[in-house]
Amino acid sequence: RKPIKFIAHYNSVIPLAGGYMNKQKVSLAPGVVYENQAVFETLSMGLNFMLDPVYCGIWSRSRKVIETGDNYNAAIIMAGIKTSVNPDLELNIGYSYDITISKLAKSTTGAHEMSVSLAFDMRTLFPSRKRSLKAKIQGTEKCYNMLF
Repeated sequence: RKPIKFIAHYNSVIPLAGGYMNKQKVSLAPGVVYENQAVFETLSMGLNFMLDPVYCGIWSRSRKVIETGDNYNAAIIMAGIKTSVNPDLELNIGYSYDITISKLAKSTTGAHEMSVSLAFDMRTLFPSRKRSLKAKIQGTEKCYNMLF
């Protein structure tokens, strides 16, 4: 039986420019992800720059084996594009490269990753649900799943 995995994350979008007058939206999106499973612990932190519909970012990841104290660190660069499939569905396609910066750099040069995600309009999926306070404040009801 596998141990329980605990994940906590925080993501935010900070608008810099754009809106009704300017069709190209510019924003920053900082994020933090913490993962823990048995003796493994990972902390990822980063910042994405979004110039709608393109985004790019830089992240750092620190992976630690709690029992031994060994650290495996990486820097991550990423880029992607998001596009509307229809008014209720958004498609995100991304690429990232993990650059190993720990002692494992002698054994590996890094890893390439591709991601594909869909963002559904929550009103289409759950038409009878009331809008949450968060959705009212943000002015959106889309659920984003950005992989890195």
